[in-house]
Amino acid sequence: MEILNIKNNTCGIYCLLNKSNGKKYIGLSRNILSRINQHTKDLVRKQHYNEYLQAAYSKSPFVAFLVQECLQEELKEFEMFWISSYETCNRDKGYNLTHGGEDLGSLTNEAKERKRLNRIGKSSSLKGKKQPKEWVAARTKKLIGQKRNYTESHIEAIKEARKKSIGSRKKGKLVTLTNTITGEVTIFNSKREVEDFLNIKRDTLIHKFYYGKPRQILKKINYSNYIIER
Repeated sequence: MEILNIKNNTCGIYCLLNKSNGKKYIGLSRNILSRINQHTKDLVRKQHYNEYLQAAYSKSPFVAFLVQECLQEELKEFEMFWISSYETCNRDKGYNLTHGGEDLGSLTNEAKERKRLNRIGKSSSLKGKKQPKEWVAARTKKLIGQKRNYTESHIEAIKEARKKSIGSRKKGKLVTLTNTITGEVTIFNSKREVEDFLNIKRDTLIHKFYYGKPRQILKKINYSNYIIER
């Protein structure tokens, strides 16, 4: 991509101009030259997040130039101004997906719909990832004392779910306890119920089922006059 007279570490608003049809993309950056170079790398690799810009770049030459220098605290305000002035959210005039300001509320209706469709069927990016203890502690502290803004329908759904869970078996595997003397068999919902029944210390059975180094997960153990299976 051709770059016109932009010095390194220039803070402000820039434009990517399609030389074939005059359509524009407006952006902001604290270091415009670095940001344009990143745009170019993504476009060349065909990995740019903006598919309209990507499709156009594959067919037409582009030139990048400085629109306006400004202070860092003025970036969002001027980005919104120039996107509005050039009407670059209009597909006939430009490639911007938002009205500027890096705010979700500034997304066009088209961009919001595309974002919604892209999330369908995809799990959260944090799903299955362990969060740092500092994050969890900070989030917990912030939520203490805050009122949950549940809707009436949400509250009713929670109550209904609780009603259905009454009497149902909670998380845990069934455990069978067999008396080796009498042959009597008793079934429990969890290892903790067995521990309570045998009046032994909590987690005693867990340590016996998860045995050795490297750790092995046993299906059956002998304890006193009982065979315990899970």
